[in-house]
Amino acid sequence: MTTKSVRHPKKLFYSVSEAAQMIGVHPNTMYNAINAGSVPGVIKIGRRIVISKKVLDAAYNEPAVFQLARDIIASENGV
Repeated sequence: MTTKSVRHPKKLFYSVSEAAQMIGVHPNTMYNAINAGSVPGVIKIGRRIVISKKVLDAAYNEPAVFQLARDIIASENGV
């Protein structure tokens, strides 16, 4: 009997927890920012919320955009 290897597609989305960890905020803070419309690349699938890897990676690799995202999230939470 032979087994076939299964290829998993490359990751296209981050969970809210993964995105929060990348940005350095608590997941609840990320949910608040998402609900306020401050996070780009958000996709809601039923009750699940995911964030586009492409959008978040672009922000993460561009320091000015990444800092702006952190500032927006902080301002939404009164920090």
